[in-house]
Amino acid sequence: MFKFLSITAGVILSAGEAFASSGGAGSLLSSEMLFKGINFLIMLILLHIFAKKPLSKMLSTMAKNAKAEFDESRSKVDRIREELDEYNKKFECLDQELREKRQKAQADMEAEQAKIIEDAKLLAANIERQTETQIDQELSHAKKEIRVFLADEAVRIARELTKAQMNATRQKALMEDYGKLLKKTG
Repeated sequence: MFKFLSITAGVILSAGEAFASSGGAGSLLSSEMLFKGINFLIMLILLHIFAKKPLSKMLSTMAKNAKAEFDESRSKVDRIREELDEYNKKFECLDQELREKRQKAQADMEAEQAKIIEDAKLLAANIERQTETQIDQELSHAKKEIRVFLADEAVRIARELTKAQMNATRQKALMEDYGKLLKKTG
């Protein structure tokens, strides 16, 4: 209450000086000024008596509403921050999962590549063995054909030589040699 009266007195004194400096009639302590000050003081007292409760109730309600809005806004901000943290964690988990999947895919690709290379090497070795076997078979077949051909040619040449060199005396001498050979073995 003392604070209220000191503020009121300050306002009255400053209003008087302002009135006097504006060319108004009278000084601060004139009767007209005194009545104005008293009227103002009565008005403040009446306002204090009658308007204090509604004004304080209105200000209290406004303060409560402002505090409630502030608290609601703060809770919304906290909830949004929590959601943001959850999303950040989800993104981190997804990033980690993506990195793991990339690593697994890379490892799978490398394993598949190694398997394909190994399969290709085995296939190349099989083809090489089959080719060598086929070449050996064809070579053996060719050698056999050459032997048969050479034997046939040798027989043919021997017949021709025998025909050319064989006469009756030569044939008789061969028969005698063959007969002697049979007697020895027999």
